[in-house]
Amino acid sequence: ERLRSLVQNSNDLIGIVDSEGIYRFVGQSIQDLLGYSSEEMVGVCCFPFLHPEDLPKVKAAMQEIVSRKSMTLEPYRFKDKEGKCRWLETILSNHLQNPAINGLVINSRDVTQKREAEEERKQIDLRMQAQRQMMVEVLEQMQDGFLTLTLDGKVIYWNKQAEVITGRQREQMLGQSL
Repeated sequence: ERLRSLVQNSNDLIGIVDSEGIYRFVGQSIQDLLGYSSEEMVGVCCFPFLHPEDLPKVKAAMQEIVSRKSMTLEPYRFKDKEGKCRWLETILSNHLQNPAINGLVINSRDVTQKREAEEERKQIDLRMQAQRQMMVEVLEQMQDGFLTLTLDGKVIYWNKQAEVITGRQREQMLGQSL
């Protein structure tokens, strides 16, 4: 009873699939995570819920786990009841030889927000990189000498015109204190 309560009330999605990907057990947390009831998932194959780009790697993992004890799948997309893709990270444990389980135990966590935050950070980094590059291009075209110093007076930027005016090469000046 204690174990049942733990499984049924977990924040993670806990389930059992057979070697063909058919759900044999699904914890109730699937309702909160993906919108499906446990009852509507049992007896259903997991593969149609996977994003087409992620299907090959999940199928490969399902074949590979047969000869292993456990493995972690990199995040993959799984369609929720509304048809939206959620990113799941899954640990598969091989219990095919255990008569009480006779399947692969899945423990999945929704990492959609983490994944979206990482993607947003990458996009911001790319935009900042592009803006930095544009700024450098403008500074290199200036007719004035331009340099940038850190708070403690070390040179971190020295444009071409600064080279012309001072006679000192950028490579000589970067990192130097003024």
